[in-house]
Amino acid sequence: MPLNGPQQLFLDQARSDYEIFRFLSRRNTCHRLHYLQMCTEKLAKVYFWRHGHSPGLGHHKFAPFLRDLDSARGADFHRMFGYKDPGRFRIQKIAIISLAERIQNLAPAGGNTGPNPEYPWPPNLPATSPLTYDFPEWQDWNDSVPGRRLRSFVENLLRDYLAFFP
Repeated sequence: MPLNGPQQLFLDQARSDYEIFRFLSRRNTCHRLHYLQMCTEKLAKVYFWRHGHSPGLGHHKFAPFLRDLDSARGADFHRMFGYKDPGRFRIQKIAIISLAERIQNLAPAGGNTGPNPEYPWPPNLPATSPLTYDFPEWQDWNDSVPGRRLRSFVENLLRDYLAFFP
């Protein structure tokens, strides 16, 4: 079944955000994280638009997307992350979803007054800049098994969404 209109628009935008994420490979981590957060938010919205209803304007969609997949597709959710054995996946699932939540929470909207890739913080009297902050989310995305599995999952969805959700 093809994507509906809003799904296609959000998927196109998520792909574009990820393209910029990759283009910024030689730039500061904060800029890359900003585009990664936006890409994953829009990728989740592709899924939530599947019934033709808006998921809303909020930024916190990526972890709920994964939790929804876990409950809806339980038996084969592990395969979406490249695991043949569901038992091995269970060991990593909590860390994968936790990293997804940390990435979604980088958006400064929704009350996040701490580390974010867009604005110095705290908002009332900034003392730290995203340019100088060492984001642990970035290290986990690149250097941990859950991060590499999550990155592969995101890249696979961006490349061939309908293979996962026919």
